[in-house]
Amino acid sequence: MLRETGGRTLLIHDEEDLEVPVTHSLAIHEAVPATEIQLTRGFGHHRILGSAAVMEGVIRFLRATAEVEDGRSDAGLRNPDASFDTEGRFC
Repeated sequence: MLRETGGRTLLIHDEEDLEVPVTHSLAIHEAVPATEIQLTRGFGHHRILGSAAVMEGVIRFLRATAEVEDGRSDAGLRNPDASFDTEGRFC
């Protein structure tokens, strides 16, 4: 279903999520070209929502997506290496 939407999608997943294995997001990212994935460490399944660094990543993604849709840019949308640690630093 995600592949059929044609829209860009940001996947955010913590590598230490005990409820949903990170391999699920990695498989989606691999199968759907219009996705970007940001991996975190140390937040688990729920604390990820309270991370300022994750929210900053969401904002960057939305801005970059808007720029692409407006024809202003095509950079920075598919970054398979984007990940954050618990301090909000890129890993």
